[in-house]
Amino acid sequence: MQYHMWLNNIENKEKLSAIFKEDIPSLNDVIVKELKLHYNGPLIEMRIELKDYPINPPKKWIINKYNKVDLVFQLIEVKFISITKWNNINLCDLCMSKENDELIIVSNGDCVFKLVANWIRIETISAFQSS
Repeated sequence: MQYHMWLNNIENKEKLSAIFKEDIPSLNDVIVKELKLHYNGPLIEMRIELKDYPINPPKKWIINKYNKVDLVFQLIEVKFISITKWNNINLCDLCMSKENDELIIVSNGDCVFKLVANWIRIETISAFQSS
């Protein structure tokens, strides 16, 4: 793994860096598990399962034999959302960029959507065991 520029768009990137150190995970081949829309904000919570796993995970993750990581992003002050494709398993690549002070997230793969917001932060990072 190598450093990925998408992390520059995250308000609280140190949360992810604390677990992955310099081996920042890719947003390619992620599974988009959930998109939750909230009127207050307006806000979207997007939960994804990463393909990558940290080289030196937290001790608790090792003890519990966790081998997968979920991230929940919060997109704040959402301005636009378009979902044109959604499936049971949404394996896709996410592209995150900034344009005119707006954050743009576009997915490509089993699900296709475009989200535009003013801010993005990591709400939670969790691990679990998958067979």
